[in-house]
Amino acid sequence: MNYFHCSIFIFFFLSKTAFSERCHPNDKKALLQIKKDLNTPPNSNLISSWDWDPLVDCCDWDNIVRCGGAANRIILFNLILADLNHLPIPAAVSDLEYLEELYLHSTNLTGEIPKQITKLTHLKYLDLRFNHLSGNIPSFLSRLQTLTSLDLSYNNFTGSIPASLSQLPNLDTLFLNRNKLTGEIPGSFSDFRQPKFYIACP
Repeated sequence: MNYFHCSIFIFFFLSKTAFSERCHPNDKKALLQIKKDLNTPPNSNLISSWDWDPLVDCCDWDNIVRCGGAANRIILFNLILADLNHLPIPAAVSDLEYLEELYLHSTNLTGEIPKQITKLTHLKYLDLRFNHLSGNIPSFLSRLQTLTSLDLSYNNFTGSIPASLSQLPNLDTLFLNRNKLTGEIPGSFSDFRQPKFYIACP
């Protein structure tokens, strides 16, 4: 009987250990920092369940994130249709170094796009529409060489459209409509391969 109990305990211990190792510690650290940055009233319940149960892997937290690839790293962060109470984009998002898709649309974000976002060298989709982001559209977005879709529509961006965006070799959709942009569309945009642009409309 003691042997039977011991076997169950060992099996449970090994299962729990293996489960906890599924979530990469760097990704979990970044997510917890994002939680800290966003977990302010009235957002307190938004991601409050993150890390409350050690048996729930960070890859499964609230269906906001998804892991993938051979290394089982976080490749998607999808926090949409939430009131983030005029907070800026959490800089810790850029620490999810394998991220391929970042969706933060309709979340009431303010401020400028942080330069740290250029650390996301695998990013393909960046969706920041329907927020209150402001300032110039940063030219450093051209460093996101894997980007295929960029949606900055329905914000408060001002200034001209950076010609450097034409240096994104894989970009095929660009949404900049419903901002406060001025100036002309850069001539270098003609270099894009059959892109889908929505730039006009103040």
